Amino acid sequence: MGTAIARDEGILKRFRGTPLPAWAYMSGLIGSGVWIAFIAAVVMMTVGVVAFDVNIEISKLPAALLTFVTGSACFAALGIALAAASPTGDSAPAVANATILPLAFVSDVFIAVGDPPQWLTTLGDVFPLKHFVRAFQDAFHPLTESPAFRLEHLAVMAAWGVIGALLALKFFTWEPRQGGSGRRRRRGRTGGGEAPAGE
Repeated sequence: MGTAIARDEGILKRFRGTPLPAWAYMSGLIGSGVWIAFIAAVVMMTVGVVAFDVNIEISKLPAALLTFVTGSACFAALGIALAAASPTGDSAPAVANATILPLAFVSDVFIAVGDPPQWLTTLGDVFPLKHFVRAFQDAFHPLTESPAFRLEHLAVMAAWGVIGALLALKFFTWEPRQGGSGRRRRRGRTGGGEAPAGE
């Protein structure tokens, strides 16, 4: 959502005018997403260990870390591709919710369906969220043997990450689209006139 808004406000256009390669900017966005998600996960896991006596096996941490980084990078790349598909920054939240909510449902994230129809199971298996949830969960499940690497799930996430990155590089636009974002128009009005010509 922030990327689509930055595009409408002309921020990405300024980046495009620098020598910074497009792939470097995309890599920075993905790396930033992974880092922020990592900090949030560490805080949440620390609370779980301190306050709720969650047991974390050291031998499974490499599998958990690899799964986390692969999944976070995959979702960050797909998020950039969604930003390219969003007509404006204002429409980005609707595009994101229309994507993640059905995906979470078919991936057994919100509600675990006891006996789902085969088509629903197959549909969930196609997308990366179910693979991330299962691989990450296995890294903390007490009945899972160490080292708990789930290469088949990692392969699906990596494939989706590559697809997302390629789609982002191909279809991502740096110029504000016609109509732009309401934030940009409001900023121009509240600033005592139109936005500067360079924006």
